Amino acid sequence: MICSMCRLRQRDYRQSLVVAALLAFLSAVPAAAAQGGLATSGQVVAHTRRTVGGKTTLTIAKLWFTRNRYRLETSYDSGRPVIEVYNGRAAYRWTEGARNGRVWHPTGLNVIQEVVHPLLEQSKVPHLKRIGTARVAGLPCTIYSGVRQASATPGAWWKGALAVRIWRSQDRRFPYVLRTTGADAKGNRVESEVIELRLNLKIPEDRFRPSTFTQFLPPPDVRRGRQLIAAPLPIGPVAIHLADPLKAGKASPGRRVVSFAGQRLALEPRALAGTRDLQEARLEPHAAPKGKPQEAIVLYLSPAAAARVARTGAKARGRYLVVLVGGKPVAAPRIQRTWPEEENRVYIVASSAKQLSQIAATLQGPLRSLSR
Repeated sequence: MICSMCRLRQRDYRQSLVVAALLAFLSAVPAAAAQGGLATSGQVVAHTRRTVGGKTTLTIAKLWFTRNRYRLETSYDSGRPVIEVYNGRAAYRWTEGARNGRVWHPTGLNVIQEVVHPLLEQSKVPHLKRIGTARVAGLPCTIYSGVRQASATPGAWWKGALAVRIWRSQDRRFPYVLRTTGADAKGNRVESEVIELRLNLKIPEDRFRPSTFTQFLPPPDVRRGRQLIAAPLPIGPVAIHLADPLKAGKASPGRRVVSFAGQRLALEPRALAGTRDLQEARLEPHAAPKGKPQEAIVLYLSPAAAARVARTGAKARGRYLVVLVGGKPVAAPRIQRTWPEEENRVYIVASSAKQLSQIAATLQGPLRSLSR
């Protein structure tokens, strides 16, 4: 419900290019009527005021975007702006005036879809009701009302029921939420609004250049838990393949078919990465549904292998990345977002502690045989 425009999700650098929706209810409201195609460039300014426990904070966000570049400036109250720039090759993030910042290399980033367009995982408001129309930032909008319950929202900043109103643009050039308000019975409230909007305009090139006064460093490679194996190994059981779902029939010649999570997947004949591309494998804490403690096996790839997987994945949206350990599939994530070349890890999440132990033992098998 918090309408923070285009705020970067910060689970660390691995999510730093997956930008949150312009306004947090974008996916909660029915689609607008068509009025042409999506804007291919634009400038957006939004203000968000939120009051919690009697304290009010103000966030100002400014976004410039084209098909393959963007700049986002986010100011929190009176603090210095945090700036994010993607110039079509590399992404940069720094605080205005800071000596150091971060740089990473997304591959095939679709700015309209992954930065401007709303992320589908945003929380939805149940049982929205249309209550009228109005204009916001010069565009016609449909107004909806609804209620969100704190008990059904992890990390909710309000108490009990939050009465919500949403103004969504009817203009298909920019079919997003342009204004939202919300308030509970305890005086907690939020109001967010796009106050300036210009679409399909020419943006100067220097808008997408990083600061020349800041030193940009790669993201930290934080590793946790305990090591299972260190690599490279001369032999080993790991292979990572691109794959396609196979609903019926046989795969084309040379493609092996495996079953994982009830789905048949046809593997590309050539692996993207294997045991020799591993730096190490670790057993690390992993976020699990409903807060239950869980561990995952994390395979750390060499820089060359990580870049290869990222570049291949950029052209393979909707396909699967299948991880084989000992010839058996143990993970098969679908490629749905940009994978930065610096994201050098692949997660294996098992259905039980026993299965996780079996996978770990398979990984450690070559190491044990070499040590004898």
